[in-house]
Amino acid sequence: MRTKLVRIQLVIFTVVALVAVGNSVYSYMGLKRFSGIGMYSVDVELERAGGLYPNALVTYRGVDVGVVESLDVNPDHVTVHLQLDSDHKVPQSTDAYVRSVSAIGEQYVDLVPTTSEGPFLADGDVIDRSRTTLPVPAAKVVDEVNTLLEGLPKEDLKTTVDEAYIAFNGAGPALSRLIDSARPLIALAQANLKPTTTLIDDVEPVLGAANEAGPDISSFATDLASFTEQLTMNDTQIRGVLDNGPAFFDAFGGTMTDLQPSLPLLLANLQSAGEVLRVNVPGLRQILVIYPAISAAMNYSALGVQGADRTYGQGPLDIKLGNTANPLPCTEGYEQTQRRDPGDLSAAEPATDPYCKLPPNEPRVVRGARNLPCATDPSVRTAEVGECPGGLPSSWPQMLARPGQPYVPAPGEPPAAPPEPEQSGNSQQAPVTVTPASWDSRQPRAIATAPYDPITGTFRAPDGALYSIDAKSPTQSEEELTWQSLLQR
Repeated sequence: MRTKLVRIQLVIFTVVALVAVGNSVYSYMGLKRFSGIGMYSVDVELERAGGLYPNALVTYRGVDVGVVESLDVNPDHVTVHLQLDSDHKVPQSTDAYVRSVSAIGEQYVDLVPTTSEGPFLADGDVIDRSRTTLPVPAAKVVDEVNTLLEGLPKEDLKTTVDEAYIAFNGAGPALSRLIDSARPLIALAQANLKPTTTLIDDVEPVLGAANEAGPDISSFATDLASFTEQLTMNDTQIRGVLDNGPAFFDAFGGTMTDLQPSLPLLLANLQSAGEVLRVNVPGLRQILVIYPAISAAMNYSALGVQGADRTYGQGPLDIKLGNTANPLPCTEGYEQTQRRDPGDLSAAEPATDPYCKLPPNEPRVVRGARNLPCATDPSVRTAEVGECPGGLPSSWPQMLARPGQPYVPAPGEPPAAPPEPEQSGNSQQAPVTVTPASWDSRQPRAIATAPYDPITGTFRAPDGALYSIDAKSPTQSEEELTWQSLLQR
């Protein structure tokens, strides 16, 4: 029984061995190719052999699909007979490329289709020369490389190689990480081939614009080279700045930190001072315009004077702001004014009459509100308008007069002269222009006051006549009003 089982096992093993050996002989020894079973022939026309040889591989999409059966040499081309496996359907719209497996040769035929749809190649089809591509001959490549190397300066080439060695020496791990990092990017680009193709198409105009801007880029590179050369020449100064810069900025930062409590207050005070100066800009401008002219005139008058420049008349002129008499300050009359903290912003009642209340004949303070002349009688001087002759202006009869009522003189004024009768045809009285030339200093004049309109420049006298003030000479035009006219003559 056991002998029969062994016999059966030996028979099965023999059959399996024969099948395996037969398959190996059929597949690896090329019996299928020699027999032509399951194969079909396709011819490829080439301008030259391009290094192909019989039994060279034929690939389709990277898969071996056949071999080169033979090559026929014709007067103007070479015909390559391909034997392809019938299991692989190759479209007729296929280009044939002669490629090399390695740098030393081992050419093969690579079939690259333009579409995956039919019709497909059949036995006896031909791929003409317009759809074939040959590699550049190795001899030509060697000759061109040799020519290029002969044209390169040996010393510069040696310097380039040495610098490249210094640059890449020890950078193997970094380059390996760069290549490893680039692989996912390439895989992502292949997975999204259409956006990648779109990006390449869109970048072409940008590269074209960069190509057109070649002269500008060259000029920029030249300027950059000059700039870097200048930096190299000032290497010592730049290193000094970099070495001393941190300490300087630390000191500057410490100074700004120390000034932080007082600097905002100083800037706020300067802002207030700036506001005051801005309001007084016309006066400052007037000083800056008048003083040079006055100093020039006075220097001119100092020509030949001892102690001055006898040629140009430059006298020792300067401006001193101050009081040479050094009068004592007046404190009487300011008792109601209380000193407050500048930070106190609460409302406070102002003092009603803060002014110097020394006697009017006090020699220490000759000016002040207590010596203001009264409008109704300049010989009377007082700080209180109500103490003037006639009292407050709001109580004057002429101020209380209504249109159509007769004019009532103020106390102490001479009676008003009767108005002249109006002429027919002239219903409105024209103002009389009063100028210094029209004044008659020989006639005694009574001092009186009258309301004055600063907009029109007119006022009505106690006699009822309308006058207009014009301090400008009738013969003086506006164009003649220069800074020289401000000087007294």
